[in-house]
Amino acid sequence: MPEKKFRIVEGVFSQTIGEETVLLDMNGEEYFGLNEVGTIIWKLLQDQNSIREIHQQLIKQFNHDPEAIRNDIEKLLADLMDAGLVEEYSGI
Repeated sequence: MPEKKFRIVEGVFSQTIGEETVLLDMNGEEYFGLNEVGTIIWKLLQDQNSIREIHQQLIKQFNHDPEAIRNDIEKLLADLMDAGLVEEYSGI
């Protein structure tokens, strides 16, 4: 079974300013902000990384509990999905 991946929905634009990213949803005409960790996750999503790959990258970058990192990734992805900014796909 292919690993779960997420992709950015068409019509969503981003601009990184320092360590933060601003997202503009042209479909809903709304702005969203991401902190430093959210920005890293967003960049990894742009490269079509799977959740597992994103998790591994964050574990390497931050000295933090791997389970807490996974929870943070899943929470952000759920929030992004609820806002209509990303969608799940099979990764094929």
